[in-house]
Amino acid sequence: VGYPIMGMACTPHQPAFVAPSPGPFGLLSCQRVAGIQMMSNDASPVRSSLPVLRRGLLPAVLSLAVAASAATSAGAAGGGEPKCDAGDRLCRLEGYSGSDPSVLVTRGMELFKAGRVEESVRDFDRAMEIEPRYGDILWQRGLSLYYMDEFDKASEQFIRDVRLNPRDSEEAIWNLLSLARKPGADFAKLQSDIISILPDSRPYMKAAYGVFAGSLPISELEKFTDGGSNPGAP
Repeated sequence: VGYPIMGMACTPHQPAFVAPSPGPFGLLSCQRVAGIQMMSNDASPVRSSLPVLRRGLLPAVLSLAVAASAATSAGAAGGGEPKCDAGDRLCRLEGYSGSDPSVLVTRGMELFKAGRVEESVRDFDRAMEIEPRYGDILWQRGLSLYYMDEFDKASEQFIRDVRLNPRDSEEAIWNLLSLARKPGADFAKLQSDIISILPDSRPYMKAAYGVFAGSLPISELEKFTDGGSNPGAP
């Protein structure tokens, strides 16, 4: 499952530390957590890579970084620039050999969408080596680890995300799902031990969390599907 990068502008801040991509649900908003400007999905953790005029600036920065890296590689190999179809972000990022963590995370997300999951983890891990604070917000890495059947590592990643943002219902659910995939898992016990979070303001995510926690029937979540009454849906 991949989620396209969306644009949004936030007030300039220090430090300028945020990670790419929006959350899997809803719209993006700005918030501050532990001195870090966050681009988030209402109650979700860091979701964006640039704090100011992101819609126009991110593509420009990525293009410059990738072009510089590609030019260096092409010069060394004596070849030209790779031919990429319009909109093929992964093709343009393939030759990147720089050390910008936001570019690495963006490429990691594109690799995940292309089914190259192990490669995506390598990019996420490299981004964390360059900027350790990414380790607390890379829910994308947790998803990649989950689909690699690395359930313990995926759980650790999701727990780090929830620790930074205690309203993060998505990662609380993904942590439960990761633990549930382990051999001999007791799903009922995992439900009772689901990570406690602060109330989620989104009705559909509040219902999803309740269903996975075992406190609400599935019918409450079905209200938000196309076949339901869809109350309060965005």
